[in-house]
Amino acid sequence: MRQIIISDRVSQDGGERGLLGLTFSPDGTQLYAHYSDREGNTQVDRYTMRKGRADPSPRQSILQLEQPQPNH
Repeated sequence: MRQIIISDRVSQDGGERGLLGLTFSPDGTQLYAHYSDREGNTQVDRYTMRKGRADPSPRQSILQLEQPQPNH
């Protein structure tokens, strides 16, 4: 299984942007990644866990939210 690499989708602007959080579902079958995308908008993706590792495909986008400001 390959690694999950999201650096090509994550904002590299610094400040309050970038990779904002990772969490697992209560049963450990899903991984959620919360980050600012290249345009500075909020993105949450879901990955399936297989044999203790996150499967990079398919990635499912579950939240996209336009952010009008670069901070809170």
